[in-house]
Amino acid sequence: LFPEDGVKVVSVVLHSHLAGRRMSLKHIRSGQELPQIVHENRFDFEYQQSHSLDEEVKILPGDELVTECVYDTHNRENATLGGYAAYQEMCLSFVVYYPRTELAGCYSMTPATDLFKTLGVTNFKG
Repeated sequence: LFPEDGVKVVSVVLHSHLAGRRMSLKHIRSGQELPQIVHENRFDFEYQQSHSLDEEVKILPGDELVTECVYDTHNRENATLGGYAAYQEMCLSFVVYYPRTELAGCYSMTPATDLFKTLGVTNFKG
């Protein structure tokens, strides 16, 4: 599925919603963090841009890409949940690369049991 000699990233769009403040796409190889592929220190929901890279970044089999988001919800009265509405949140990177592969998407999510444990939730029905 993933080419043995890897793929080359040429452009990235970072995407979050209204609470997003800073975002980055990190590149990890063999447990070592390489230079960030792209970062935005002042993310603006109203101005989401495509970052054409000055130099292509080679992604090899086994490499990890990590999208990191920082949010500011201090002025909200209700909890902010993940979702598709602008008042909800998401943390995504859209990566343009070549050569073409059969890969359509790559996702990760914290297991619900780990999230509940972190939040101190001991009894959940749903």
